[in-house]
Order: sequence, then structure tokens, then C-alpha cells
Amino acid sequence: MQIQSSFSPTTPPLLNNRYQIVDAIASGGFGETFLGEDTQMPSQRRCAIKRLKPKAEQARVYPIIQDRFRREAIALEKLGETSDRIPRLYAYFEEDGRFYLVQEWIEGEILTHRVLRQGSLSESEVRDILLDLLPVLDTIHGNGLIHRDIKPDNIILRHPDSKPVLIDFGAVKETMGTVLNSRGNPTPSLAIGTPGFMPSEQAAGHPFFASDIFSVGVTAIYLLTGKTPQELPLNGNTAELQWRELVPEIDPKFAAILDRAIRFHPGDRFSCAREMLDALKQLSHPIAPTERSGPLSTLIFPKRTAPRRCRKPRKDWHKAAVAGIVLGAIVGLGLTLFSKSPSKSATPEPTPPTSSLPLTFYFIADSAFHNPNQAEQKRESLKEDGYSRAGFFWSPNYSNLSQYQSYKVYGDWFETSEDCQAALAEYRQYNPNSYCGFATK
Repeated sequence: MQIQSSFSPTTPPLLNNRYQIVDAIASGGFGETFLGEDTQMPSQRRCAIKRLKPKAEQARVYPIIQDRFRREAIALEKLGETSDRIPRLYAYFEEDGRFYLVQEWIEGEILTHRVLRQGSLSESEVRDILLDLLPVLDTIHGNGLIHRDIKPDNIILRHPDSKPVLIDFGAVKETMGTVLNSRGNPTPSLAIGTPGFMPSEQAAGHPFFASDIFSVGVTAIYLLTGKTPQELPLNGNTAELQWRELVPEIDPKFAAILDRAIRFHPGDRFSCAREMLDALKQLSHPIAPTERSGPLSTLIFPKRTAPRRCRKPRKDWHKAAVAGIVLGAIVGLGLTLFSKSPSKSATPEPTPPTSSLPLTFYFIADSAFHNPNQAEQKRESLKEDGYSRAGFFWSPNYSNLSQYQSYKVYGDWFETSEDCQAALAEYRQYNPNSYCGFATK
């Protein structure tokens, strides 16, 4: 669908003295997308031009957005070079107070249009799309990134091979939504994603890899049923979409994979694209049931952290530690602050003092271990390095991950998220894999 552009249709301007606007494609809360041509290429190569406008008008926030925009552009460039199913980045620049991305133009059909044109897709068609799409998402997750806006509108079936291409990353939109809070610190102004296609933790501003899995699952259900998430009923006990009655002939094993992908609790889903892809490839084998979690009592939200099987090998001591963070820190239930592990042991476990901690707090997560003595050693190491408030706590995981004990070591704790984020930049010079988490009883 075309929209009314602010450019004159008779005299299209040259952006950056190079790119000519041909047509307006779409418009949203963060900017516009145009079809353009590169006048400095012999072929007059077509390209997709995204014009983005920062939400905030504050002069102090503009340099922050500039820096974040540059970093997100670097990430897009790397991804486009890594996968042919992610549009290549040709250029990025600023002009008249706005930010521009120039990307590869993908000829093809948006998945939404395919459904509107021919109706719901067959099970085999949806399976094939997922088998082609999940390796793309695995590349994104393997680079430590989260897409955050996977939906039928952002998947193009490329001509002539009909392979799905994933477009429109949410991180760039979040950058444009940066504002300064009351303390003068940069913070996102709103959650990025599309209602219905994003899970609850992402709507709360805490996305991670399993959030993308939810979006993939809901997208697959839309393709199978032809109905948006808002048109489907919810289970009153689990808050999960009820869709199977609309596709009664579906393979129960395939349906079980989709059901797991859209679980309400992130820890009950596939942890990343690689795990869901492996399950799809093994449909001829029994699928192990996933037990739902009990009532949610504690959330620990990591930032851009991956499970062990979803992250490329690391060369330093963080390799084992970061794996422990995610196994226990994706979402921990029934947080027992600084308590003993439920496992039986003849050796007393270290239990740090708790008097200085409030009931709820934010913390800079440094590492995690399965063994409390290792966590204690790491805490002492942090204190020797000058982090006097370093500590750790134990958090139980979901019942289907009960074999993983996670002792989370933090370098410091704070009463507000703003204070934690403000201290995080300096701490990352010590540990680049650290992030701000939240804990509460």
C-alpha cells in the first residue's frame, strides 16, 4: 500500500547527493520507507531507503542517538554480509536532522500479502518457510542480536526462489525512540514490536532470544489459520493462543512445536532459533513434552545474552560463565535470595549477607556458575578488584530445567534501573558481557 510522501512527485530530491526517490512504500511511527535508485551506479541500482526521525527533540540526546545509530548500522552491515536472506546495507547517513539507511531492495511478496491473496497456507508450506527462516534467525542470534519485530509484514518471499528474507530490525527503531529520563540518562521511550506478535516480556521492554521465537510461532499460526493473534481466543489458565481447532488435520508433532514456541513464559519456549530448527528437523522422532512453569513470582531479564547452544564459542573465562547466566537467568521462578541450593551436600554452601539489600533491586550481572563455591570465589575476586558490593544469589529455574543450578554473581546492585544502566557502561570495560538484571522475591 502506498502513502502520501512529503517529496514532490515531479522533482524527487537526491538524498546524500546520490539517491533518488522513486516511490513511497510505507510510513510508521519512526519514519518512512521509500523505493529509491542509486544514481552513482551504472545500473541505477534500486534500493530501499528508510528515513528515520528521532522521537526526542532534546539537543542532549542527539549525540547519543548518532552513536547508537552508527552501532546499529554496523550490526546491519555485518548481518547483510553474513546471510543472503538479510538485506545488505549500502549506506547510512544523516541529513537535515534525520537518519537514513540505504539497503538492498528485495523483489518478492510479503507474507501478509500471500495470505490475503490465496488464504491460509498448507502445513507443508509453513514448515518449509520455517525451515528456511530459522537459519536466518539463527545467524542473527549467533551475533548476539534480537530482531524484535518478526511478523508476516517483515518477511518477504524473494523472487524467483521464494526464500524468506527478514527485514526491518527493531533495534534501529528503539534507537530513534531514545529519550532522556528525569535523571538525564538515555532510556527507550516505548517497547518495540507489534501487538499480538510480541510476547509479554518484550512489551515490558525486556526482549531476548526466546521473544523472537514467540514471534516466529505466532507468525506460523497466522499462516496456517489466516487469523491474526487478536482474532484468536486465549486459554484462560495459560494466556496462550487457542488455534488448533482451526487446523484439525495438522500433524500433532508439528503443532506441539508451535505450541512450545508461543508459551507465555519465555523459559518454556525454545531458547533460540537453533533449538527450534533442530526440533523441526526431527519431526520423525518423538518430541519431548515441555512442562509449563508454575505461577510467575520472579523475573530476571537478561540483555542480549544467549544460551550455550545458541552462542558461538568464546575464548575467555566468560564461556562457561555466560552459559550459566542464561540457563538460570532467562526467567527464574521463586527467587531465593542468597539461600542454599536445594541439592543435598555435606559441605556447607557459602551464604552472603543480605542485610544491605532491599526487597527488590537491580544488579549488574557478571557471571553465573552451577557450583556455589565457584560463585564465592568469583565474588571474592571482584572484591579484590575493587567492587566492594559484589555478591551472588541462587535462583531456581523452571521445573523442566531443574538440573541446572544457577548461582548469579553480580558486581554491584542498585535501587533503580537508571542507576544500574548508568554504571553499566563503565563496568563493561571490566566485563564486556555484563548486563543489568532485576530481582525480586
